[in-house]
Amino acid sequence: MKEVPVIQLNRKSHRGFRAIILEFSYNEALVGPCKEIGAKWSPSITSWYVPDGATQRQALIEGSKDAHGCVGPPRNQAIAR
Repeated sequence: MKEVPVIQLNRKSHRGFRAIILEFSYNEALVGPCKEIGAKWSPSITSWYVPDGATQRQALIEGSKDAHGCVGPPRNQAIAR
């Protein structure tokens, strides 16, 4: 059985603004969907990130419906719908 990739979402400050950090083990199949929602790669935190805003949270929620993997809530915080 094929293992389902998991994306961990965390809120933190990055480059002076609030961001949602997308953390996952490297998986080439997840790079395209990250780019589609406007995520940027950060070498300094070795993760993809998007600004923490209602539009980006909605894109993550909508994107998780079609993704091959799971998108989980940030540690200790649920993403508001």
